[in-house]
Amino acid sequence: MTEIVINQLGPAVSELIRDTAPQVEIVEVPPGELPPDGLHAEILFAPGRAPGRESERGSLSELCGYGVRWVHVAGAGADGIPPEVFGDNRIVTASKGGKAGPIAEFVLGSMLAFEKRFPLTWVQSPPGGWGFPPLTQTEELVWEAPPRWGFSQLGILERKTLGLVGLGGIAQAVARRALPFEMNVVALRRRPDPSPIPEVALAQSLEELLSVSDHLVVAAASTANTRHLLNAETLAHVKRGVHVINVSRGSLVDQDALLEALEDGRVGFASLDVTEPEPLPEGHPLYAHPRVHVSPHVSGSTPDGNRHVVELFLENLRRYIDGEPLAGVVDPAEGY
Repeated sequence: MTEIVINQLGPAVSELIRDTAPQVEIVEVPPGELPPDGLHAEILFAPGRAPGRESERGSLSELCGYGVRWVHVAGAGADGIPPEVFGDNRIVTASKGGKAGPIAEFVLGSMLAFEKRFPLTWVQSPPGGWGFPPLTQTEELVWEAPPRWGFSQLGILERKTLGLVGLGGIAQAVARRALPFEMNVVALRRRPDPSPIPEVALAQSLEELLSVSDHLVVAAASTANTRHLLNAETLAHVKRGVHVINVSRGSLVDQDALLEALEDGRVGFASLDVTEPEPLPEGHPLYAHPRVHVSPHVSGSTPDGNRHVVELFLENLRRYIDGEPLAGVVDPAEGY
């Protein structure tokens, strides 16, 4: 029997599928459209999370009604997958770890931008004076353009502590890139398993992690238990001046509490690639805050259109055809 694949990711992906499995039949169905009447397809390759679009025509739930037995989504989490998709003994897999490398680089870039005060460091006219002003010791964040030519109060990553909320594929990729910068890396993981990276220490509680982190990376799955994990109560425990980086889901951070912590100086800076909702509405205070960088959920982007994400599906397609267990099976209870 020939497997039929509904592909929502376009003609270029269809060609890659044909190269990997020429025996399958591919039906291209752009997002927002439906397959031909009477189609019975066993496999669905769908884009990742699309907030607010599940009620639209051609939703994931609707496409599963065409006989789909296996769904692979290009995203990594389960939070954008409706519960009914997991019914009828349907297998659901995701591209877990497919964007870990690019996201980790984005995190390193965000940390360096914070420490080196980008973009304020780049000037369009000469700052006043030359050389070093009188040196003063301060623990407070100085977020300003260089006051003189030849001097600015910049930070360094060396000896700073990187805190990781979660220790999955993305967090591990961040840790491996941060360690050569001679950072101390501490992580909090949900399970009491040993650290997969010997140089990464494990915190025993969120409060402990927050109290030591100079840079705090939120990289945990979105579940009912992690919603607003960073809130008014937990942010009371942060090391003053912490840089918060969220590359997971906006739901993990209470943005009102974050804004309050930014205003009173507990949080020195926030780099947010994800927000709640997405996109933030026009005029939201996070856009204009001088110590916030908001990016439009692009940390996993690459020049090749995230080919590695597609390769994870292609490997699973080979396994499916050969009757082997699939990788990246999603457990809705776990959130990924």
